[in-house]
Amino acid sequence: IDEAIDAFQRASQFNPRYYNNLGIAYVEKGDLDEGIKALQKALTAKIDTEVTYVNLGIIYGKRGDLDKAIQAYKKAIQVNPDYEEAHANLAIAYLDKGDCQEAVREAKFWVKLRPDLWNSHALLASAYEAQGNLTAARKAWKKVLALDPENRLAKEHLKKLSDIR
Repeated sequence: IDEAIDAFQRASQFNPRYYNNLGIAYVEKGDLDEGIKALQKALTAKIDTEVTYVNLGIIYGKRGDLDKAIQAYKKAIQVNPDYEEAHANLAIAYLDKGDCQEAVREAKFWVKLRPDLWNSHALLASAYEAQGNLTAARKAWKKVLALDPENRLAKEHLKKLSDIR
């Protein structure tokens, strides 16, 4: 990974587009602070802004700074309101923070953007479960199975939910 970091550092001197790659390489190495610095340089250069904000949010989430992660994902959505990865990660950050209402809202938006993805419905189902809305969770898990009939996660959750009344 050190070779990749060196290569991206050299390349970013000529093309700031590589700051995003450099940030990810630092994250892979485990150096989150340097990853943040590189991604902030990408933002200053206005390179792949929504992608960079999501990558920044992921780093903040790894550091346990959910408020900064949430802000980064929101900025990605401001740049591109239909950027599905930002909505998915924002929903997960809200779940991790315990804000189930916002998690459901963002997961619903992701489902609206990508109704064909089983994992969008799985995230919505998880958010509903965390919220305590078991009826909606069951419905969402059933949609996961409709899209992916062998989905083990959905089967496990539906079994668990069938035991709860």
